[in-house]
Amino acid sequence: PDDRAATEARGRRLAAGARAVSFDNRNRRRDGSWCWLAWSAVAEGDAIYAVARDVTDQKTAAAELLATKEAAE
Repeated sequence: PDDRAATEARGRRLAAGARAVSFDNRNRRRDGSWCWLAWSAVAEGDAIYAVARDVTDQKTAAAELLATKEAAE
């Protein structure tokens, strides 16, 4: 729900004629946990083609690294 407005804004950009957009958002898995997806979407005619990849591990590692750096300072 926290990412809904930003995700819808990207969809509106595509609908308004943007050729491509890239963005990250969180999605709920079937088991109820959350994951981060990195999306790439391209508009062609009346269709939008999109692909996403799970980047949860990368986001978690980056957050842990930042926390470690901040703790070390």
